[in-house]
This record gives sequence, structure tokens and C-alpha cells, in this order.
Amino acid sequence: MSTIRLSEIMKKALVTSEIRGRAAEITKILTISGRKAFKENPSLLSNLNSELTNLILSNPRLPLHTCTLFYDLLKSNISPTPLKLSLQTHLTFIIRLYKAEKFREIKEVLRRGEVEKATYTALIEYFASVDKHEEVEKLFDEMRERRIEVDLHLYTSMISWLCQRRKIKRAFVLFDELNDKGLVPNAHVYGALIDGLCKTGQMEAADMLVNHMQNQGIYVNVVIFNTLLNGYCKKGMIDVALRQLAIMVKKGLQPDVFTYNIIASWMSKLKRHEEAKKWLFMMVEKGVTPNAFSFTTLIDIHCKEGNLVEAKRLFQQMEGRGLRPNNITYNALIDGYTKKGEMKDAYKLRDEMEAKGIFPDVYTYTSLVHGECSFEKVDKAMRLFNEMQQKGLVPNVVTYTAMISGLSKEGRSDEAFGLYSEMISMGHTPDQRVYSSLVLASSIQHPPGRLLLGGFKIGWGNLLVIVEAGKSDLPENCENLDRLPSRHLSYNFSKAIMLLQPQADDLVSQHKPDAIISGQNIPWTAEIAEKYGIPRLVFHGSCCFSVCLSIAASQHEQKVTVNSDTESFLVPGLPDPVYITRSHMPERFFGNLGLHEFFDKFMEAERKTYAVVANTFVEIESEYIKHYEKIGGFSKR
Repeated sequence: MSTIRLSEIMKKALVTSEIRGRAAEITKILTISGRKAFKENPSLLSNLNSELTNLILSNPRLPLHTCTLFYDLLKSNISPTPLKLSLQTHLTFIIRLYKAEKFREIKEVLRRGEVEKATYTALIEYFASVDKHEEVEKLFDEMRERRIEVDLHLYTSMISWLCQRRKIKRAFVLFDELNDKGLVPNAHVYGALIDGLCKTGQMEAADMLVNHMQNQGIYVNVVIFNTLLNGYCKKGMIDVALRQLAIMVKKGLQPDVFTYNIIASWMSKLKRHEEAKKWLFMMVEKGVTPNAFSFTTLIDIHCKEGNLVEAKRLFQQMEGRGLRPNNITYNALIDGYTKKGEMKDAYKLRDEMEAKGIFPDVYTYTSLVHGECSFEKVDKAMRLFNEMQQKGLVPNVVTYTAMISGLSKEGRSDEAFGLYSEMISMGHTPDQRVYSSLVLASSIQHPPGRLLLGGFKIGWGNLLVIVEAGKSDLPENCENLDRLPSRHLSYNFSKAIMLLQPQADDLVSQHKPDAIISGQNIPWTAEIAEKYGIPRLVFHGSCCFSVCLSIAASQHEQKVTVNSDTESFLVPGLPDPVYITRSHMPERFFGNLGLHEFFDKFMEAERKTYAVVANTFVEIESEYIKHYEKIGGFSKR
């Protein structure tokens, strides 16, 4: 919601020291003697003006009950020079009451009748600016109950505010209401609604509203087109976004810096770095001046590509142009340096951003924690982990995963499991990396044996360290996926896993577990479970939606008719319409990593599985859990 009008109303005028002195004098007298002082000395009220009254009413040293007396005194107009209370005076007093939580008194002031429409409007905008949602709704409803006219400006502000908070249905109720009153919605109203629809992923409805807007003869500007572009990109539909861009240009609208930034940043998020750079370079060629966001996107791309020299050069060029780097800029650089193990430079950047008044956030600390853990400086990482919490920053799932992984590699299982419990209590969902790390921690600290889990004895062991590096074409110390220096070693890693079957068979024969819980990428556990007559449970670190999508996409692989890797198509057989691109197909993923020969084994093992353990929120994906039960054919879930 725009607060420009509120800022204008509440902006403090230039107040002379004489006025401040007089305000302080009256405040002191009021505090000591109350209303009595004015009865005895009416001259105190002489020459009162808006600046004086607002300074007195807003002074926190003036007790609230005395403040109320003064406000009532002003309204009684007993001054030798009667004073009409300004809008700012009403607002100052009402805000004093609000801060003291005197809601009944506020209601009384508003219902007395002296307060005009402008007061309601300004108050609504004030409460919106400080995120007091309930007060905004109450005041707006009260205006209409009292039949105080709501103009187009306030409707626009309310619709924008509701859309920002994802209350789209409520926003459209107000849209219909203003139309019923004969008010004509303008581009600002439509823009707010389109933005709300795009932010909630309702792109079809957003398109329909744009068409309706055009049919009403309202000009669709670059801002609205940019909103559509961002909405489509957010849904991964970049091809559709580019078609919208072509329509925009055809209408004679020139892309601005925000247009180019939207396309480039989403290309970067999809790891299409070369295309992202191309759009940013095109922007400069077209004479559009890049802003701080443009530079940050390009810096982030070079950091992800490991080109820190170019990233640093761009950072210096950015500052040379007078553009101020923000948290995101610094975090991109810090993350780049930590991944290279150049921790000294990473800390130097952290200190530099603090010196500039830019406070490190959870992403800053997470990069530093991950960097220290990656290079086995776990104690340093733990100090950072504690420091960020002391500063009021809440670790996210990546922070916890990095710490658990680091502790696990050192065999510090008690600390790793402690953080795991803390992570769960914070509402974070662990992925397979966390569980793999915890198994690794246990296997380092204790000899292979029997782990008691939920009343069942489950065989386990750190099998991957048994495989000799020479036999599997893996570098040293690559006993889990996290330690692979490149994803392209996934084929070698999968070969190593296949070599483990005899050792695993021996362990199961020796320890006689009640069940085997296996990762999806260890297919031979299905054969071992069948051999010893015990159930094999597969653990999916992803949710049921992801598993269902993977199965449906695999079954649909041969029927895909689109030729472009970026053109989206509908995946059939799912509870909801889901669109993906060829580049996201499971077959393409496994093919890029050279894992074609293992994919069928994974799927066959899945079919032999007794039950599935998966991360899921039942309330969110209940339809996909039912769907998975229908297509899986397992005995239990």
C-alpha cells in the first residue's frame, strides 16, 4: 500500500527552537497542573498552531490522561484564538491512543463525527504501513458502516494491500464493489490485482484480467507486462514469458531494466547462465542502464561458475558507478569464496559489509558455516552457528544440513543427532543428505551392529568406505554423495554401490535385522531382503508429489512431442495439471549423468519394495499420497 499521502500528512514541518521551547513549557505545565493551569492562565492557549499542538500531543513525557485532557481542551475552543484541529492533530492523538492500546477510546474519537474521511484514509494507510492487518480491516469496514464515502484512491490502496498479503478473493470483492458504485478502475487497480494473481501462480486469471483491462480501453504499461513476465518465469514457463515479451515489443513498448533483470535472474536460477548473461549484455547494447540488481545477478553467475576474478571486477565496477551493493550482492561473493575454500577473503567481505552498515543475514552465515564444514573446520562452523543465533538469526534447513554433515564426518554423532532433533523442532524437513550423514556419524563412532529404531532391530554399516577407490574409479574419501567433487562422477559412484552387494549380504546374514531401510539408489537391497525374507523399505528424501511426478514423467517419456528443451508440456496421469520441460525429464537427468543402465534397476527395486518412508505434509499433498498408494502396488505405506 502506498504511504505517500500519509508521509505528506505526517511530515514534520520545520520547527524553530522558539516553538519547541514553547511546546516544552506547555507540556511541563500540563504535566504538573493539568487543565487547571489553562483555566488560571488562558494566555497559555494564545497563538496555538498545528506545530505546537502536535509537538505537545506526541511528547511521550506527557501522560496519556493529560494528553486526552489537552485534546478535549483543544476541541472545546476556549482559546482566545479558536483553533480548528488539523488532520495531523487528530492522527497524532489517535496514534498515541493506539500505542497505549486504548482501542475503545479510539473508537469513541472516530464515532464523534469530527473526524473526516481523510482521517480514516490516513489512519488506514498508517496501520497498513506498520502491518496492523486487523486494524486496517476494522477501520475500512467501519467507514462503510458509517456511510463515509470510500473513494477510488482508498479502494486502490486496499486492493493493493490485500493482494500483497495474498488475500486475492477479498481484493476482487472490493474490485466488484467499486465497479458497482460507478467508480472506474484505473491501471493502478488492475496492476495490483494482476500482481496478486501472478504472485499466487494464477497466470490464466492474470491473462484474462489483462485482456479485460484492454477491452475497457485501459493502457497496459511496461510495469504490468513485467509483472506477467515475472509470474510466468516464477512458474518455470520462461518460453511463455518470452512470448509475452515479444507481444509487449510489438505493441511499441520498450523493455526497461526491470524487464531484462526478470528474464536474466530467472535464467540464472534455472542454471541457464549463458542465456542469462546474453540478456544482460543485450540490455547494455540497447542503451538500458544496468542497476544494482543487474550487477548482482551477473556477479552471482560468475561466482557460481567459479570465476571469482570477474565477479570481483564487476563488484568494483558496480561501486565505481555509485551503485550500492546489498546483502544479496555480498552473499553471492561470500558464497563463491567459501566454495573455493578462500575463507579469509569470505570473512573480509563479511567485515566489509558490516562496516558499511549492511548486516549479515542467515544466508551470509550459512555460506560461512558450509565453507568451514566443507574444509573440516567444524568447531569454527559451530562458533558461527551459535553466533548467528545470538544475533537473532534463525538457522534454515541448509544451515542445519551443513552442520549435521560436518559433525557427522568427524563422527560426532551425539552433537549431530542433537542438531537433528533441534532441526525437527524448528519445523524443518530433513532430506536424504541429513539421514545419510547421521548414518555416517553412527558408523564412525560405533562398530557396525544393530540400531534400535522404533522397536525394530535394523542392520546398518558404513558400507561405502569398504569399496577400494581403485576398483570404482572414485577419488579418495568419496564415501557418500556429498563428497563427490563433481556430479559427473555419479556414474562411478553408482558402480561403487553395485560392488557393495556381497559385503551387505554378509552383514545382513550376520546381524539378522528385522528390516532394511534403503536409499532409492541402492537397488540390490531388494534382492537381499527377498533372499532373507525380510521387508525392504525405501526412503525418499523428497515428497510424494515429486515421486509421483517422476513416475508419471518416466511413463510419458516416449510420448513427448515437443522438440525444445525449454518448451513446457502437460504430464498426464496426475491429480493436478503439472507442466515440465524435456530438460526436467528423469530420463534426461539420468542420461546427463550417464546413469541409464541403473535407472531400470532403481525402478525394479521400487516395485519390489514392501513400504515407503517419505517426507510429506499430509494436509498439503493428501491427493498425491492417495495417488502413490494407487500406482505403487506396495503392501503398506
